[in-house]
Amino acid sequence: MGSVSKGEAVSRAAETPVIMLNTPLVAQRLGYPDLSGLDLLELFAFVHPARFMVPTPKGLAEALGLNSDFGNRGESECPRLYLAAAQKLLSTLTDPHWAEREGAWHGAQALMRLRWPWSNTILDRLPKPERSEKWLFT
Repeated sequence: MGSVSKGEAVSRAAETPVIMLNTPLVAQRLGYPDLSGLDLLELFAFVHPARFMVPTPKGLAEALGLNSDFGNRGESECPRLYLAAAQKLLSTLTDPHWAEREGAWHGAQALMRLRWPWSNTILDRLPKPERSEKWLFT
C-alpha cells in the first residue's frame, strides 16, 4: 500500500475499525482528535497489565516475540506486524497459562459499557468465570 493523504486516512478510519498503534498520536498527526480505532497499545495493556512495552512498532514486535518475523524491515511491514500482533494478543486470551487472566472478564465487561472498541472481540474469547474473581491489581 502506498502513501495516502491525511484526509483519505481519516476517511478510511471513519468507515471501518482500523488496527493502529497509539491512536492518540495518530489522531494528533492527522489533525483529527476524534479518531478512534483498535489501538494495539490498549489491547497490550489489557492482556499484559503493568508490563512495559516501548510504544513503537519495533517495541511491539520485541514485547510479543515477533522480532524474527518483523525486526527492522521498516514501515512497509507495519500493517502485517499489526495484524500478527493483534492475533497473538487475542490468542493469549484463550491460553490456559495466561498469567493475567483473573479479573479479565469483569474488566472487559466494564470496558464494554464504556464502548471500548476491543471489548466485544475480547468477550467473544473469554468465558464467563464461574465465581467472582479479584479485580485487576487487587
